[in-house]
Amino acid sequence: MLTVVRVINNNFILGADPGGSESVLMGRGLGFGARAGDAVDPSRVSRAFTSGTGTPDRLAALIAQLPVEDVELATEIVDAAAAEFGRDVADRMLVPFTDHLSFALRRAREQMAITYPLQWEVESLYTREVAFARRALALVTERTGVALPPVEAIPVALHLVNAQFGHDDVGRTMELTTLIRDVMSALDVRHGVGIDVDAPEASRFVTHLRYLLVRQREGAVLEDGLSEMARNLQDGYPAEFASALAVRDILEGHFGSELNQDELVYLTLHIIRLVRRRG
Repeated sequence: MLTVVRVINNNFILGADPGGSESVLMGRGLGFGARAGDAVDPSRVSRAFTSGTGTPDRLAALIAQLPVEDVELATEIVDAAAAEFGRDVADRMLVPFTDHLSFALRRAREQMAITYPLQWEVESLYTREVAFARRALALVTERTGVALPPVEAIPVALHLVNAQFGHDDVGRTMELTTLIRDVMSALDVRHGVGIDVDAPEASRFVTHLRYLLVRQREGAVLEDGLSEMARNLQDGYPAEFASALAVRDILEGHFGSELNQDELVYLTLHIIRLVRRRG
């Protein structure tokens, strides 16, 4: 049985289960007349929100400021993200994305223009997330009648990428996006092949870089015992191996920690596929 911990507003309460775990509960009129300690009628709860990477109090404080319609719409979009990108992503995305969406709707209604940095990089490096974001913008228009500017697909995509990186700081994701852009630019200059960022090989390389960056940030070590393969790649693909060393230097300079031989092998293999796809 759920009980009321605190009334947030007429449509939201902070509730607790018998084990003491708290969540924000949504339902039309759910908080009206409710008091701390009251039992909650489950049939009146339309949605229970967990806090993801934050706390129930943080989520409650956010939701208390937002129109219930914005929260419901954000929840619908986040549920769609969960179906496509995984439940963990949705849990991490809910709080910051709900806040962003409500503010974006307010800006659009007040005709406030905004620009976002790294638009080209996001569109090029995170094609799957941008495609989802554009569908989300269409859903926003359908539900609200408000047409958000197309550039709003960029922050929506970044919220998705951010959640996949496993943190709630979009600024850090923009920093890592710049790092990935610099790596791709370095490869383009070194090999002069005009790397096609839409190619499957580029998409796989970017995905590999994203998980490599997560491993570096978390101090995780990839150990597959590939030292012998590193020597073979150095002999058989000297240019690509040299490029992998250059990428390693960029990443180590950013993180201040070393990449081992196994990481170097995987970088080399991806670079071989990337720069030789036209051969």
